[in-house]
Amino acid sequence: MNGGDVISSNLPLSDIQTGISFISQFVTLLKLLKDAREKKKLKDILWRLIEDDVKRAETAVDRLSDAVILAFGANFFYSLLFEPLDPDAKAKQLIENISRNYHELLESIRSLSKTILTYQDEFKELFSPAEWVYIKGILSAVKEKKIDTELLSRQVKVWPIFHQTKNQLHFQQKFSEYLNEFNKQTGLDELNHRIGLKDKEYREFVAKFLERCLKEFFAESKKFKSKQKSASQKSKETI
Repeated sequence: MNGGDVISSNLPLSDIQTGISFISQFVTLLKLLKDAREKKKLKDILWRLIEDDVKRAETAVDRLSDAVILAFGANFFYSLLFEPLDPDAKAKQLIENISRNYHELLESIRSLSKTILTYQDEFKELFSPAEWVYIKGILSAVKEKKIDTELLSRQVKVWPIFHQTKNQLHFQQKFSEYLNEFNKQTGLDELNHRIGLKDKEYREFVAKFLERCLKEFFAESKKFKSKQKSASQKSKETI
């Protein structure tokens, strides 16, 4: 990089948060349905009606999550650190992967929506009032070909998404184990020690840095949402 080069700030951080929020709504929906099944509240006949769509949606969520993580990780590395051999093809491939899994997820959720809303009186009995309001809101927002973004955006505010499950904690533990093993096999662990990346002070510095970045990111995100809300209210007042 030359002295006169400027690092682009055109990294879509807001898109990352939107993608996470969007996927998390469907993850929460599927979890509520599966929890009801495991607690035997969801009757066999109702579960059989939605079982295939739930499994299809879970697979799509998993693939879409991988695609989003890969795409935005690639955007960071290829924009700042490494040079892709074919930038046009690489960018197109990453977004097409997101698009394919996104549409697969929506199709499975729409099918799920059609079934549950058709038998909503039966399904409603199996959940608490708060859970049902959330479930119905998500399903109603995506039941048509065009998503009701206003209705879907409300759901983001009423249900917490940052709550670690057993599988998330297990992944975190195993990822750390496999990464440590990879570092030992390749000699990167020794290299990390030699250049000081394993020092306690350095690890504390990185932890504080990441914590500060996340705090600033979500603080700015909150300000931005507040501005959007104010702009929306002013727009309605002028109509």
